[in-house]
Amino acid sequence: STVTPGAWASAPSIGTGRYSGGYGITPTNASIIFGGQSDTGSVANTETYDGSSWSEQPDLNNARSRITGFGTQTAAVTMGGRQVGTPNDSMNNTELYDGSSWTNGPSYPLTVRGIGGAGTNAAGLAIAAWTGSPPGFTTCNDWDGSGWTAAEGNLNTARGYVSGWGTQGDAGAAGGPPANTDYEEYNGSSWTTKASLVTATGGPSGGAAGFGGTPGAIKANGNGGTFSQQWNGTSWATAPSRANTNYGGGMSGGNTAASGIVTGGYIYPSTGPANASEEFTGETVAAA
Repeated sequence: STVTPGAWASAPSIGTGRYSGGYGITPTNASIIFGGQSDTGSVANTETYDGSSWSEQPDLNNARSRITGFGTQTAAVTMGGRQVGTPNDSMNNTELYDGSSWTNGPSYPLTVRGIGGAGTNAAGLAIAAWTGSPPGFTTCNDWDGSGWTAAEGNLNTARGYVSGWGTQGDAGAAGGPPANTDYEEYNGSSWTTKASLVTATGGPSGGAAGFGGTPGAIKANGNGGTFSQQWNGTSWATAPSRANTNYGGGMSGGNTAASGIVTGGYIYPSTGPANASEEFTGETVAAA
């Protein structure tokens, strides 16, 4: 057999440089990024990716950063976040995107930022949260397409800015400040602690991003480095490194680690937000 290793490659840049923006959990060639933080404060910009270029879309109703979301490019949900500038505080706003505009939804049960996300716009899962100081939250909430209810189980370890992936009934949550190596998986009723990450993640402006499923996930973009790590269902191992040393960017992919894209972030040790993107293609094995 011929084995082609996984690798990161340069991808088209987004139009508005930012960090701590949100992503829907979508295929690489149908990605969306929304919100984030620029040099002057939180932004409301939304952009979508078709596999070859990014295009500007209608703005969020509320500029915010320190957010993620769940869903797809045409059916996304985002919740909570932080308005940097004026006002300068955590939020409980929920917004829904239908591919052409954002509308305000029912308020999130907590006024927080740094909420992880998994699932779809009809069956989503919001994971943990942050308010600016340790230890964060263990709280998880379900989204049914019209409102929020308490999830069946909460995380075992309190934190925020986790990398979340999977579905409402089969989800993963990794890392997050305070910087740790914790990884937990959810079966729809309870969270179970699994093998630890190779290295702790949890940066000051959005932690680390990730995509994939259980098994099969890539976690990258943390702590101002190029390091990536991959979950195989049993353990974490070092994955190919990226070119850009950014943190607080958004990351998107399908429910496997076969492909994904990370964009934006804060390029360390520079002094501003980034607009660079990188795409990941997983390892392939072909018959000789």
